[in-house]
Amino acid sequence: MPADLITELHHGRKISIFPFFDQMPPAPRYQPNDPPLFSQVEGRIYHLDMTAGQIGHGNTPVAGTIRPGAGPNPALRVKWLPYVAGSITYTSVNNTIPILTGRMTGCWLATFQLRGQTFLAHVGTDDVSPANTEAVKSAWKISVHSGMIAPPFKAFNPIDHIANGAADFGAINASGQFHAISFDIASGTVYVVKQVRHVTSPDAAPNFK
Repeated sequence: MPADLITELHHGRKISIFPFFDQMPPAPRYQPNDPPLFSQVEGRIYHLDMTAGQIGHGNTPVAGTIRPGAGPNPALRVKWLPYVAGSITYTSVNNTIPILTGRMTGCWLATFQLRGQTFLAHVGTDDVSPANTEAVKSAWKISVHSGMIAPPFKAFNPIDHIANGAADFGAINASGQFHAISFDIASGTVYVVKQVRHVTSPDAAPNFK
């Protein structure tokens, strides 16, 4: 049995992702007692179905399919944290299930403390709206400086750890280690794992440019 699902995402593995991960923001997006632009997302659990003989879109053989729900094997579960442009989405870290988030377009991922619990944040910078990008950067800085969120902080930008900046996903495994992941598309919803990089030296905080 693997340590967690991230272990199964090794180079060359073909994974069918169907339906794709839920990217919708929560409703309501913001809660009254949260830091500005912080949007908590919980409960988006998926699993890797390793049933032999699966075929993906376009009759491509796959090693497994990502499906909604917890599935029967705890070691093959993952929690999804959506990217929402102009928001800082975040979800609880409990060291029993890895967290996968994306897609990555230059956003920073960071762990922090809030209400005595550890969370992972996806700082949702926006390629098409400089105003949104500046807003989430400012919201993070204000939340740190005001003490609304607390250390210890650990952060990384997945595109800095993948060749040519082509990271698709960032992740934190069940042991709290950061990873950057890239895929190629084989056909339709079938993805081939291209690179997985364990980030051994995360930054002390997001290094916004």
